[in-house]
Amino acid sequence: MKSLTWFLVASAALGLWACGNDVTVFGDGSSGSSTSTSSGTGGWTTTSTSSGGGSGGGATVCPATSPAHGSQCDDPGLMCEYDDGPILGCRGWMECGTDGLWFVMDPNCTSWPPPAVQCPPEPLPPGPCSEEQNGTICLYPDDTQCGCTNCLGGPCGGQPQWICVPPPGGGCPSAAPTFGQPCSPEGLECLYGSCALGTQGERDCDGGVWVDVEIMCPL
Repeated sequence: MKSLTWFLVASAALGLWACGNDVTVFGDGSSGSSTSTSSGTGGWTTTSTSSGGGSGGGATVCPATSPAHGSQCDDPGLMCEYDDGPILGCRGWMECGTDGLWFVMDPNCTSWPPPAVQCPPEPLPPGPCSEEQNGTICLYPDDTQCGCTNCLGGPCGGQPQWICVPPPGGGCPSAAPTFGQPCSPEGLECLYGSCALGTQGERDCDGGVWVDVEIMCPL
């Protein structure tokens, strides 16, 4: 398990991560994937992306290690994640195109920001933090995420607050697994991070593999 303490330049970056990113496709960009959208509580929306390929009752399991860009693949539409950074919206992935070749999907941001110098040695209770600390985000050894932010579930502004988000329980991995890899038990739903920190995401165990469920944060 990686542990890291890091700093984000707050306002622009947090808004980008909360609202989605542009994606650069290195390849033909063709796929057989499908997307479904459903409304959640509090005006939030979750979007589940499923890959093509495979047969029978289970989904296709991705290769254990990242395939080379341009190498051959057998399941058009199959999407496989190998980036394990804590900012899920900035993880890149590989996709099997309709031409039978792997290509890279790059969200044009980094899932591992540079180290910070402003993080306390352990998580703090909720409370106000200074404007100078606004944008500081810290990851602790148990995968708890903490940060100082004024983007608390809506438009950014006002007094920044220090918040902490523990890792999910209930049998979920403490850090978000990479989608496309084997999982159990079936039906497990794991929420990670926070919209306020720009680290939100969900991984569900569906058909024996981890799938990505995107959390669309309120504006």
